[in-house]
Amino acid sequence: MLQKLKPFNKVKRLDFCSKVLEQMAVNNTFLDRLVFSDEATFHLLGQVNRHNIRIRGNENPHESVEHERDSPKVNVFAALSREKLYGPFFFIESTSWEKVQDIRRKLSD
Repeated sequence: MLQKLKPFNKVKRLDFCSKVLEQMAVNNTFLDRLVFSDEATFHLLGQVNRHNIRIRGNENPHESVEHERDSPKVNVFAALSREKLYGPFFFIESTSWEKVQDIRRKLSD
């Protein structure tokens, strides 16, 4: 599942690439210290954070998705660096800023 890129994303992506190139020019270990992370919510009834999907058209597609409110779910967090994969870490409740900071401390050990 991917989010659709929009025209303004091109400017943001170019800006990000420029900043990375600047950092690489002044710090030859920059890429060695870069860590990418993401989180996904898996509903135990089978859905996976489908909030990013939209169906658009001129006609009603007669499509519906039933979602049980407050259904059991688990959040999964993982990170990837040049050297290794961190996680996955599993949380029953949503990931808070404090939990992310705790994970960052564990990653730096």
